Amino acid sequence: MFERADAKLGLGVHHVVPIEYVLMVLSVGVAAAGILAARRVFLQQPELADRLRERFAWGHRVLSNKYYVDEAYDTVVVNPIVKGSESLLWKGFDAGVIDGGVNGSAAVVGAFSQVIRKLQNGVTSHYAFWFVAGFLAILSWVIFR
Repeated sequence: MFERADAKLGLGVHHVVPIEYVLMVLSVGVAAAGILAARRVFLQQPELADRLRERFAWGHRVLSNKYYVDEAYDTVVVNPIVKGSESLLWKGFDAGVIDGGVNGSAAVVGAFSQVIRKLQNGVTSHYAFWFVAGFLAILSWVIFR
């Protein structure tokens, strides 16, 4: 039911070449040597670490700042996006479209309420008049439609 992946993909069988084992052992050896060197420099002889930092100050600065990748990313990507969003998105879209829509709808509601509030004057006879007028309008619509 299940075929081997190399047969299914049409790939030939991969034979391990001795150089691959040599490279694996070499990479593990380099990693182990680095761990042992760091242990010696930072734990057993911390004054050696201080001397190396002073001697290779430029290298220490580059490594401490992570090759300045964050600074380069900020300069190339983040700052242009922030500046573009301030001028285009904030001042153009947010202030113009969104605030304009909100303020425009508030102005429409305010103007409509200025007209409607004249109907709300506190005089009971006016309320009764508009109630009867509305009732007659609905009744006429029901009868004559």
